[in-house]
Amino acid sequence: MNLEIILDEAEIPSKLLDFKVEHYKEVFGEHWEQVFNANPHMEEGEEMVIAKDSDRLIGGCIIKKGIYCIRMKGFGILPENRRRGYARELIYDLRNMTRKHHHELVRMQKKPTDIKLMYLRSLVYLDGEFSMDIPALQFGSFLKNLGFIPYMYNKHELSEEEKIAIEVYKEMYPDLADNIKVFKKTIVDYGVDLKPEIKQELLAFTKEQWDTVMHGLNWKLGNYEKSGKVSFRYDLCPICADMESSEQNSENCRKCYIYKTCTEPFREVGRFKEDFQVSNAYFTAMRDFMLANKPRN
Repeated sequence: MNLEIILDEAEIPSKLLDFKVEHYKEVFGEHWEQVFNANPHMEEGEEMVIAKDSDRLIGGCIIKKGIYCIRMKGFGILPENRRRGYARELIYDLRNMTRKHHHELVRMQKKPTDIKLMYLRSLVYLDGEFSMDIPALQFGSFLKNLGFIPYMYNKHELSEEEKIAIEVYKEMYPDLADNIKVFKKTIVDYGVDLKPEIKQELLAFTKEQWDTVMHGLNWKLGNYEKSGKVSFRYDLCPICADMESSEQNSENCRKCYIYKTCTEPFREVGRFKEDFQVSNAYFTAMRDFMLANKPRN
């Protein structure tokens, strides 16, 4: 199977566009136009990967390259080409593309080198046991069989299509409302290396400050374990309480003993506040470092 990259929506093969319409009808039923019309075939920054066998069109997928993931949408193999392993092969090619993208970003110094993570990420889909009676469950089952993990989505990361799709899923499958997930496969994981200035900040704690920060980290990471979310709420943070900082009055944040550490998820290049998995990896590395460097007094 060979791949071609298309950057212009006008060049998408009509056969794939027709297939997309039929697929939306199958998954969303009478609601299909509601979701379909919210979805430009290709948005700015997206590329379409066309899969062919010689000159025969197999299928394709639209991707968008980010700092910590490649997002895929519109993944599809034409019906006449199914059950021949093409879907798995296309995922394999996308996996290789994602790994190459990570290394290219690092080489070009366009990616922070302290967080060495890269995922292949889907849009939101239903997560549940495979069912021929519910077409909306089939792609999620396929992804899980290939090692993708369903995660809680972050509403701040959603496209307009995903927002509408979520509402339609909830209306069509109310019993599965809590099973709407983003599927991600880890492609690169060389861990998190805290920056020297972050380590310096974490090494300067008093015993009381260390206890307060550790309490906050245990709460934050425990919440991720229970809910799949990483919270940045002022009102739930013991460090913010200690500094008397709030969402309404954050002046004291600049005086905080973890100011640099706390603002890292908001960094200008490689921001990861909205990515729960990257945030979790960062705060886990922070806790590990603190546990290895606990103040004596």
